[in-house]
Amino acid sequence: MSTSGFVSSAYQFVMGEDGATLDDIFDTVNVLNHIPVVSDIYESVTNNDVDLAASLVGGFLYAGPIGVAYEGIDYFVSSSTGASITEHAKNFVMDGLLTDNEPDSGELAESLVSTAGETAHSFVTRNLN
Repeated sequence: MSTSGFVSSAYQFVMGEDGATLDDIFDTVNVLNHIPVVSDIYESVTNNDVDLAASLVGGFLYAGPIGVAYEGIDYFVSSSTGASITEHAKNFVMDGLLTDNEPDSGELAESLVSTAGETAHSFVTRNLN
């Protein structure tokens, strides 16, 4: 892959399919996109998908380095599994409450590790090729 092809792929990965737009600025400063539970509700109601750059900058703007780390991990989990950290936590709790069985944390950890291992390579390959 040529250097310009890599830069173009990296730009598209970070800024999304539409590139840098005014919507990215709004997504960055809109606090509703950066509060963990609220952001999932807001995104489902508005069908808004925040690009990685807007997510990371907004996370830093409102929560500093911890916000950037959370947004990065949430993006990786969401891209790998199709659900955000908040959705996984909700499903974990709801499964435990509705089945009368205590959730098996070992099983959850094993599932997350195997899912991350299987999808990490395809995630990187898909987004950088």
